[in-house]
Amino acid sequence: MPATSARRTTTSSASRDYLTSPATDHAAEDSQAFACNPSGGGFKVEDTALATTHRPEILSPDPEWPAVAAGGRQRPDVLA
Repeated sequence: MPATSARRTTTSSASRDYLTSPATDHAAEDSQAFACNPSGGGFKVEDTALATTHRPEILSPDPEWPAVAAGGRQRPDVLA
């Protein structure tokens, strides 16, 4: 993204600046927010993260929601 362009940071599913993937050549900037909504096989996970100089900070955990450890992070548990 050119340095002179206006940056719209959004976590809404209505609009996005660009989609990310392992093939994306855009670099995240410090304090840039991202929304991630992977789904498949009858599940959907929604996370909001903030890029920092060291690593992403996941902003969406809810301490009131049951969670399980997965990949070194607490993830929302499934309620049945």
